[in-house]
Amino acid sequence: MNYWTDVTPIIGNNVVGVIEIPKGSNAKYEYNIEQGYFELNRCLITAMSYPANYGFIPKTLAPDNDPLDCIVFTDVPLQSGTVVEGDPIAVLKMFDDGEVDDKILIVPKFNKRYEDHTQIKQEYLDVYEDFFRNYKNLSKRKVEVIGWEGRDSATQIIEQCHQNYVDKVLRS
Repeated sequence: MNYWTDVTPIIGNNVVGVIEIPKGSNAKYEYNIEQGYFELNRCLITAMSYPANYGFIPKTLAPDNDPLDCIVFTDVPLQSGTVVEGDPIAVLKMFDDGEVDDKILIVPKFNKRYEDHTQIKQEYLDVYEDFFRNYKNLSKRKVEVIGWEGRDSATQIIEQCHQNYVDKVLRS
């Protein structure tokens, strides 16, 4: 099974995220979409670690030609390869080396407490922003964090990235 091409990305109003990097890790795992396995891409050159579970949404293609990134909001680290169905409640808008590199914030479907990112403690959102603003500093890569936008923006980005996948991957 290939997590990028074989997993259904949208189920009703929910979306599916595939975990690449567990919360608390400083190892940067990436899913190799051609080979269908997780591989160690690098270790972060920083004292920081991922503040949340991090991965991608299947059957999407973002402007950087990778699957669309996602942050999965949970209290516990999840293993690489864990599939999480949840509610896309926001998007962290950002650029990485001048390219759009948005991050969709997903709340797992079992967690009904959050319908909007403004219901999450601001400290969590601030930590995510700070991490993505600074985690590449020592690598001399430029990251620009714009800020959070809500559910409608997240949904539009998911739909566009799914359409990019259909147009560029399925039709090629």
